[in-house]
Amino acid sequence: MKSFHTTFKTTVAIALVSLSAGAFANDIPSAPLEQAVSFAQLDMTQPAAAEQLYQKLTAVAKQVCEPVNGGLLRQKMEFRACVSETLANAVNDVNKPQLSSVHAARTGGAMTAVRVATK
Repeated sequence: MKSFHTTFKTTVAIALVSLSAGAFANDIPSAPLEQAVSFAQLDMTQPAAAEQLYQKLTAVAKQVCEPVNGGLLRQKMEFRACVSETLANAVNDVNKPQLSSVHAARTGGAMTAVRVATK
C-alpha cells in the first residue's frame, strides 16, 4: 500500500559545518554520524503524520549533532547550524510535500529542490 521508502538515514557531514578547522576539530568524530529513521507506519499524505515525522527528524538531528555541542558560544552556534542543515537535508531527502510544508512553516522559508542538469 505504501510506496515510499520506509527507512531513511540522516547523515551529518561535519566538514560542511566548518568544523574541520579550529580548536574543536580534535573533539569531532572523523566519520559522518548517521541514524536510521523509520516512517513506514506513517501516512505521509496526512499533516499530522508529517508533523510527527518532523519531530522525529528534529530529535535525531539533535542527537546526531550532539558531538559538536559544547559550552562555548562557537560550539553552540556550530551545533545549531549542524541541526539546521541536517534537518533540511533530511526533509529534502524524504521528499514528501507534507513534510516540506511543515519544515517551511517551522523555518519561515520554502524548501527548494536542487536539480543537477545532465547531458
